Amino acid sequence: MRIVVWSASVHAAKSLPGGTRPFGSYVHAELGDRAAAIGFSALSGHYGNVGGRRAPQPLAPAAPGSLEARAFAGAGTGDLRYLDHAQLQALGTVPGRALDYANTQTLDWSQLLDGVIVLREERAAQPAP
Repeated sequence: MRIVVWSASVHAAKSLPGGTRPFGSYVHAELGDRAAAIGFSALSGHYGNVGGRRAPQPLAPAAPGSLEARAFAGAGTGDLRYLDHAQLQALGTVPGRALDYANTQTLDWSQLLDGVIVLREERAAQPAP
């Protein structure tokens, strides 16, 4: 049996800088290698507008050398890239925004997540008619 818990990357993370304990840390403490924390990020686009309560915010351009820019470096066409744990480890400590689109953090992402899906363009949520 497999169970998927879909949440924001910051909640799925195995750990966080600053000592805050995310939900993912409890899952990993209980299940170990049987659990995987997969995060999301984006190269460009807009975010926000949860429930139509605020206007979508534009994402700042991804910095050269960032997690997002490196995910698409040398890659062909396509709307997303998946960086697995080994690829995150190979990147080392790099800037990225997988935990918070509004704030770039320079981290070893392999310590927080088992993989990251990077979208070429994030689209803000839209209220249903």
